[in-house]
Amino acid sequence: MPVMKKMKKLLTTVLLSVTSTVAAVSTAAVLGSPVADVPRELGPADNKCHLTACYQGGKYAIGTAESKASMVYFYWRHENFSLARSRSIALRLAPRDAKLVSNKTNDNGTLFEVYKSRQLATVFQVKSEAWRGSPAGTFTVMHSPGGGKTIVALGESE
Repeated sequence: MPVMKKMKKLLTTVLLSVTSTVAAVSTAAVLGSPVADVPRELGPADNKCHLTACYQGGKYAIGTAESKASMVYFYWRHENFSLARSRSIALRLAPRDAKLVSNKTNDNGTLFEVYKSRQLATVFQVKSEAWRGSPAGTFTVMHSPGGGKTIVALGESE
């Protein structure tokens, strides 16, 4: 086999390997994950927390229902708020099949985006209180520049 063909085959193998590794790493979501699985995405839990668990020095916090993450807070702390970055963080925490359904901005400038996820609908019981009266699979992302946080939570909020 000529050298160029061998190089091309080797390069293709390496690229496929890297691509499949990246895909495997990026498929996990925090919302809906069992609490025991959350450290895979966010690292080990901190000792003190106002919710069920905090991660990365309190930068992330989760609330739970049915022993799964039903709410995830991201605190901006010393970073400048950016809507693009807030969306990126929220969608990294949310199920990959999430589809935007609606959005609304309140008087304080907080943006609420409502999403649906078929995958998430199967994680919690349909009649669970975690849905807060919303159809199963519904979750809200709250982008709060004034409050310094991004929240991803089950149900519809405004």
